[in-house]
Amino acid sequence: LTSSNLATDTAAIKEISPASGIFELDLSLGHEFTCEKTDPDDMCTFTVEPYRIQQGDIVTVEYTDDTDASGNLNTVTDSATFDLRNAVLQTDKSAYIIGGDMILTLIEPDFDLDSDETESYPLNLIEWDSDDSTLAMGESLNFDPEPSALRETGDSTGIFQVVIEVPSVLTGS
Repeated sequence: LTSSNLATDTAAIKEISPASGIFELDLSLGHEFTCEKTDPDDMCTFTVEPYRIQQGDIVTVEYTDDTDASGNLNTVTDSATFDLRNAVLQTDKSAYIIGGDMILTLIEPDFDLDSDETESYPLNLIEWDSDDSTLAMGESLNFDPEPSALRETGDSTGIFQVVIEVPSVLTGS
């Protein structure tokens, strides 16, 4: 498979282990791909058009085996539905003392983009809104975050946490 818009210029469908008969391909979604082949032995050249994946969209994969075990043409398909979820932002308490710690937890399974890695996202995703100020949390040095970003609590959890200090004054960075 080739496309200038894929994570790599060329991607091959690879067998997961010798003689397993099971093949895998990782493909980043977010665009609409159209495969153009002039010869069955050629690699696909993709035409790419912007496409936004939405709740309920269905991805269908089709594989055509020119010669299956019985010597005939066989086409098989599989599909999956995208289940995009709403995020939840939680704090560990309902009231805080100035200078005290606040544990912010963002539950956002859609941010778990790599199931093998613990991911982090900037604090600017969260807006602080108080009588004193309204600003993206990453814009103020007064929060003293630990760690410095929303960090996933483990591989593939979709739960991100940060501990901040409740500031007495907010100033921009």
